[in-house]
Amino acid sequence: MIELDPLSGLLGACVGGALAYLRLAGRRPAVTTSTPAPVIEAPSTETGLNSNTAHAAKPLLTAWERRALLVLRQQVPVGFYVCPQVRLADLVDAPSQGANARHALGKIAGKSVDFVVVELISGRVVLVVELDDRTHSRPDRQARDRFVGRVLGEAGIRLKRVLPTENLDIRDDLQAALAG
Repeated sequence: MIELDPLSGLLGACVGGALAYLRLAGRRPAVTTSTPAPVIEAPSTETGLNSNTAHAAKPLLTAWERRALLVLRQQVPVGFYVCPQVRLADLVDAPSQGANARHALGKIAGKSVDFVVVELISGRVVLVVELDDRTHSRPDRQARDRFVGRVLGEAGIRLKRVLPTENLDIRDDLQAALAG
């Protein structure tokens, strides 16, 4: 049986999606100016599912995340792709030795980041973008944010945090990540 590292599945999904997008949308300029994202209507609550079922589909992204994804896609150059809702364990390897190896994997497997910018050709993670809404002021979320920041820093992955009141512009962060 062939074993693949955890990033292979993520990378395959991102590359396939990017190729389909490029085929359908054509090529776009390397970097475009930041424009406000269009208003996205909330999905209908009528899913057609029986309310008595054990599971019901829900949107992958919040309204803010959907708007942010549209803005981010406009800012990444050709050859890069934005992947939403990526598990931390798909971005970094946990220590694989010692008594705490399973615990370390569990700590990163249960966390995800909002967006990851990936270089298509190499599969290299260039930038992680986190949207910090009001829940990030809670002590438990602040501890989680410090942990995620430390893990990404140890792995050499640049992290951009954005508050709701800030302009979502990652172009300078992309340039810095690509230069370094």
